[in-house]
Amino acid sequence: MLDKLIQLVADFAQLFFVWTIVHPYQRAVVLRLGRFSRVLGPGWHWVAPLRIEEALHETVTPRTTNLPTQTITTSDGVQISIAALVTWQVSDVRKLLLESAEHQEAMLDTAAGVLASSVMAVRWDDLASNEFARTLRTDIKKKAKKWGILVTDVQLTDLAKTRTVRLLVPASVHSTP
Repeated sequence: MLDKLIQLVADFAQLFFVWTIVHPYQRAVVLRLGRFSRVLGPGWHWVAPLRIEEALHETVTPRTTNLPTQTITTSDGVQISIAALVTWQVSDVRKLLLESAEHQEAMLDTAAGVLASSVMAVRWDDLASNEFARTLRTDIKKKAKKWGILVTDVQLTDLAKTRTVRLLVPASVHSTP
């Protein structure tokens, strides 16, 4: 009960905030009555109270994301295991915050999808080439740009031939009595 009362008081107090502070590593998007108004850089900024304006903050400094290991078959039929590290940062905070609900996941899914389709289009011998790495980086950059994300580097962190063994499990194992 006390927690709810404290939360209610805090929510009420926020109605009367007339400023926002954007830190040097952030940018903010201001919505006025639910519509885009402006982008804010670092510093102290006035915003209209009573939720007329709302500032959405986002970190814009470079960060890295590990793509999960994927098992993929190359164009010449070689099964491989591949993982990558993507270095990226926000280039367009408006696009990022207003056009994607889960931007971290959008970047992750985009990069993983491009990696998979790129691997399936080449032969095993071509995967370790500089040309493949350059093309992969360019393709991921193009796709991520539509989310307001600038990809600065893509590094393969794991690349190996694998053998996939798929076990067929009888349906009775999954059923419950």
